[in-house]
Amino acid sequence: NTVDIWQAMKEGVIPPAPIQQENHWLIWRNKDRLTEFRSVTHQEHQLIDLVLAGNDFANLCSFLSQDQASDDIGSLISNYIFTWVDNQLLRSYSV
Repeated sequence: NTVDIWQAMKEGVIPPAPIQQENHWLIWRNKDRLTEFRSVTHQEHQLIDLVLAGNDFANLCSFLSQDQASDDIGSLISNYIFTWVDNQLLRSYSV
């Protein structure tokens, strides 16, 4: 609960007691160089790892097909990609 503790300290209130949790956080700097962050699901965390490792769109879809019904994959990967673009995490792509 590091984020909860940090936010409490930032607001000048007594922070909660630390507890151990398994959370995945995405931390980046936006175009104004300000730090942004948000929690991500385990699935999104794995997809981001695949992207950073250089995997292509087909490999991302293949990964998702292991846990999803085939008719959900297109909308699911599209939602992730649109979110990454909206968060300014993706700048370019190659074909």
